[in-house]
Amino acid sequence: MGRYLVALAAVLAFAGLAGASELEQNYPVSELYVMSAETAHIDGDRLSLSGVDRNVIWFTDRPARRSGRADTYVFIANWPIGADSFAVDPPNGVLVGGSDTGEVELPLELMDPEWAEDDLILRIADIGTPIPQSLSLSAVHLFIDNQSANGAAPAGWCGQECFLVYWPIGAPDMVQTGQ
Repeated sequence: MGRYLVALAAVLAFAGLAGASELEQNYPVSELYVMSAETAHIDGDRLSLSGVDRNVIWFTDRPARRSGRADTYVFIANWPIGADSFAVDPPNGVLVGGSDTGEVELPLELMDPEWAEDDLILRIADIGTPIPQSLSLSAVHLFIDNQSANGAAPAGWCGQECFLVYWPIGAPDMVQTGQ
């Protein structure tokens, strides 16, 4: 009886995976990323994030409805990889944090990330809202959209082609890699 239950569970798991792949093949899947940091400082066209969290949280839009965590260093290291990478088509983001005058939400284009010791530095450009020449924020979240300008998600960043190492939320002992 135990072998039959294991076989049934394997068949159901495979069927569930096949269904998800079919959905992802028929509908574009967009991943969104959330990077958290203790503080952020804008100086001209540079955004410096200090106290960056070890993981970037990611989640997909419908129909896939998946989520997980990607190692921040791996996420940044993969930024320039691929013909349609973030280096080729920089993502939009929204920087959210607290300032002396209240909560700030600032839409940005994000480019050229690099590490300076423990700080993450990005070049930024405005996407409709002027960027202050100088700004300091605390309790920061940077929301990053992987949707390209033509409406397609970069191939290397989503679905079965995802090459990030991630730890699914709710399963801290299980490590999965994309196909």
